[in-house]
Amino acid sequence: MKQGIYRRFARYVLPSVTGMLVSSLYVVVDGIFVGRFIGADGIAAINLIWPFIAVFIAVTMMIGIGGAALMSHALGAGEQEQPKASFTSPFGCSWHFQRCFHSVVCYCHSFFAALWVRMKPYSPCV
Repeated sequence: MKQGIYRRFARYVLPSVTGMLVSSLYVVVDGIFVGRFIGADGIAAINLIWPFIAVFIAVTMMIGIGGAALMSHALGAGEQEQPKASFTSPFGCSWHFQRCFHSVVCYCHSFFAALWVRMKPYSPCV
């Protein structure tokens, strides 16, 4: 059964777009709750940490999508071993990136701890 190019494109694009919309909605709802219950300091803390989170998401998506493209290319070419390597390599790469990211966060621990101490009196959960 042959599908049109637009129908096939929509079949692959719609889940990605839906995922990004849900992720964006999460950020908006999180901002509303933090702003409502913690206030301006909470919004400031989110705005300080968000660039780190955005870089983390961007790099891990780049690694994952690149690995998926390599695996798809190898499967389409009929290769047997290359798809396995293309599937496992991004996991290792993401793991190493996560360790580096964690090291940076631990190195900046005093900065994040100072934010936490400043936020603690305003938090209804702590």
